[in-house]
Amino acid sequence: ISKINGKNRFQTGVDLRTRDYNINDLGYSSSTNYLTYFAGYNYRLLQPKGFLNNMFLNFNLQHLRRLETDLYSRFVFNFNSSFTTKKFWNFGGGFETTPFGTQDIYEPRVEGRHFDIPTYYDVWV
Repeated sequence: ISKINGKNRFQTGVDLRTRDYNINDLGYSSSTNYLTYFAGYNYRLLQPKGFLNNMFLNFNLQHLRRLETDLYSRFVFNFNSSFTTKKFWNFGGGFETTPFGTQDIYEPRVEGRHFDIPTYYDVWV
C-alpha cells in the first residue's frame, strides 16, 4: 500500500516467501522462508524554496522474520536525505542501524541454526 504523489509519500507492506518457493527460474536467489514487514515515509520538496532547488527526506523501517518456525531475524531503521541548491550543488547523508542485532538464518546453511551478528550503525555524508 502506498501513496506515491505529492510532498508527503507513504508506503507499507508485507513481503513473504515460503520455503518451497523457487525463484531460480528467473535468476539466482538463495533467500526463502522469510516474512518482511516494511514501512516508510518520504518528504519531497520539488519546487525551489529559499536556497534549495529540491529536497528529499526518506525514513524506512523493516522487520524481518523467518516464516516457518518463526524466528526474529533483523529490525532495520534507515534515514536518507538529499538536497540540491539553486546552483545545482548536491549534498546529503543518512544513517542506518539494526538496534537489536541480526540473527542470520542463511549463513550457517544448517536447518534450525542461525548466526548472531551484533548491532551496527552506519552513517554517511
